[in-house]
Amino acid sequence: MWIRYDDRELVRTNLIESYDRILAFVQKHLPDPFYLEGIEHRSLRDAIFREVASNISLFIANTQAAFRLGSLLNMVR
Repeated sequence: MWIRYDDRELVRTNLIESYDRILAFVQKHLPDPFYLEGIEHRSLRDAIFREVASNISLFIANTQAAFRLGSLLNMVR
């Protein structure tokens, strides 16, 4: 199996748009197995990766904020 390195997403936008772009990337590249909960079809991929996308987006935002704060503190010293 060949791995394509041109299928990647560089996310450098606000939190809401980043979340949407990460979910769109997951939907493009991962299959969605059929799952029936009662009489209703449920997307397991979307249920799992909504949480993953929100965690990734918040981690990136907090890391950038911490980096900016650290840079600001270094400039003040």
